[in-house]
Amino acid sequence: MSGSPYVSESAGLKRPRAVGADENLINTEYSLASNWFINGHRNKITVDLSWLDAEEDDETASELLFRLQWDLSI
Repeated sequence: MSGSPYVSESAGLKRPRAVGADENLINTEYSLASNWFINGHRNKITVDLSWLDAEEDDETASELLFRLQWDLSI
């Protein structure tokens, strides 16, 4: 880990490594998820869609994330 308290993100903004590291950074996340249960609760598919907004000083970046997860209990 370098001496810098920031990491680069794909949206182009620098984000702090630790929570509370920078008071000038504002992150907002909106998420929507849905579950499909197959065979009771033993087999589940989850779809998650998130919109992320980040603002730091005068810079702004947004990112859309999609996640598909399969939970199989045996």
